[in-house]
Amino acid sequence: MKKILFFSLLALFLFSLTANIAFAGTKAGSTELGLNASITNLSIDSDDDDDEDIQMFLGTVTAGYFITDQIQLGGSFMGNRMDYGDSDSTTYDLSAQAKYHFSSSDQTIVPYVGIQGGYYTRTYDSGDGDESESDGYSYGALGGLKFFVTESTTLNLELNYNRLSLDPDSNDDNDDNIEADLLALLIGFSIYF
Repeated sequence: MKKILFFSLLALFLFSLTANIAFAGTKAGSTELGLNASITNLSIDSDDDDDEDIQMFLGTVTAGYFITDQIQLGGSFMGNRMDYGDSDSTTYDLSAQAKYHFSSSDQTIVPYVGIQGGYYTRTYDSGDGDESESDGYSYGALGGLKFFVTESTTLNLELNYNRLSLDPDSNDDNDDNIEADLLALLIGFSIYF
């Protein structure tokens, strides 16, 4: 897994060195659609001290609209399904985002930072008939780089943090609140129009 991440980052870096003919297309009025994959660490803290760390793979779809050349408003949808042994878990997150891009008209690499907040849900099935659902809110910060390949296409690298506060389903025997930290390294691409 570490080799895949290393070679992906190396390829992005080397590609950015040759992409100096591209043009940064973060202009007011443009729309961005993106697709990302991530290696993610989820650290769960529950009231009953039953803490756990889970490493997982996530897919994320993003959309955003540039209200100025630097400020983008949009959102993201993240989904994940994990099977381990007889157990399985499904998670979804729908978040609103605001990003600030440090860009000028002749850049091919555009750094950005942002904030996000939204709704998160998790369903867990232990495999022995014990099911639970949790939902609540999420908030966090993000930052990354957009490597422009053409005027309307980027390769993206993003570090994304979310703090989750989940309440269990009222039908669940376990009424403990769940606090979790989700840290994701997103790698993907976007198109602009």
